[in-house]
Amino acid sequence: MNGRKWGQITGEDQKKAAADYTKRLNDCIKEGTVTAECLQPPAFCGKYEKRMVEYNGCVVL
Repeated sequence: MNGRKWGQITGEDQKKAAADYTKRLNDCIKEGTVTAECLQPPAFCGKYEKRMVEYNGCVVL
């Protein structure tokens, strides 16, 4: 787990953003259309990266 960003979901805004991201990503996977837009992480995760690790490099506890 070294080298990954760690964060903690705090507040209703972040909880909603995380839930929205998960739903969007799952919908895209089901449809077979995993695009950069689908992979865009919630704002609290910071900069978008091209690899998928939980919230694209941001592991949230």
